[in-house]
Amino acid sequence: MTNFQWRIEQDARDAALARGEEIAKLNRFSAGPVDPFRVIASEGGQIHAEGDDFRDCFDGRLSYHDGRFLLIYNIRYNAWSHSGTHHPKVRFTVAHELGHYYLDPHREFLVNRRKPIESFTEFESNKQVEREADAFAAGLLMPEYLVAPRINRQTQASTASIKQVAKEFDVSLTSMMVRWTQLSDFPCATLCIRNEHILRAESARLHSIVIKCMAFRFRFVIGTQRVDRFAFRLVNS
Repeated sequence: MTNFQWRIEQDARDAALARGEEIAKLNRFSAGPVDPFRVIASEGGQIHAEGDDFRDCFDGRLSYHDGRFLLIYNIRYNAWSHSGTHHPKVRFTVAHELGHYYLDPHREFLVNRRKPIESFTEFESNKQVEREADAFAAGLLMPEYLVAPRINRQTQASTASIKQVAKEFDVSLTSMMVRWTQLSDFPCATLCIRNEHILRAESARLHSIVIKCMAFRFRFVIGTQRVDRFAFRLVNS
């Protein structure tokens, strides 16, 4: 991929994230956690949501039927330990599917092609359309106007502090690490690694070469079924 192509795709992801934040503001969320089901309700019956255990078939699915949208989400992750009504993975999936609804090109595809979009969510897909929906979900569940003030109170992040903010917003540690990096005023990076290969990296005020060189020196593991994610934080002395 050329730098120009990467820039186009990154701009689309940034626009999707901004759209998610816009929806959070329109629904007047003033504190975390942001409830994606309240966003669904705000659409006045345009979206019908149903959850069930679909095992490994998909995390979420959105389809268009005669003027309305059917949003299906996989509740198998509710078997994992969680404190709210749904596991954070399920909440992220619902927010991801809302991205397909609110992002105009995604919505036009659903309406015009009459084909469903099936997704594996929370930074697990390399498809551009899915990465845009992930970005929307991050913006919706962790909007800058709510999360940035919590993140930038401290110059050094700890696992405990990231977990605390993740708990406040009812999102996974993985999601909060990615968003923390995006919003931090201090040098840091979060990496997604599979089989010792960096699949994706988010950085704040760090050069990409530094990320590649330092990735294996500063890391702690968050295990998932599909990918091992590693993260580190660097702060200038």
